[in-house]
Amino acid sequence: MIEGWELALLTMNVGERATVRIDDAAKFGYGEAGVPPIVPSNAPIEMEMEILSAEERLEMGAFANNEPLTP
Repeated sequence: MIEGWELALLTMNVGERATVRIDDAAKFGYGEAGVPPIVPSNAPIEMEMEILSAEERLEMGAFANNEPLTP
């Protein structure tokens, strides 16, 4: 998961919807690598997010090391 999504999720509550735009792709997005052919290098990203449910609050960086999440 990219850092910008983590930051957005940590500020949202269950039932909340938000449009999230990440302009600083180098720091908070996919960066130089992008996601070819869908997301070009250093491209800004805009997405709709909605929190449908949650079991626990995660701390920043919980997704960064790809460790499994446990309830």
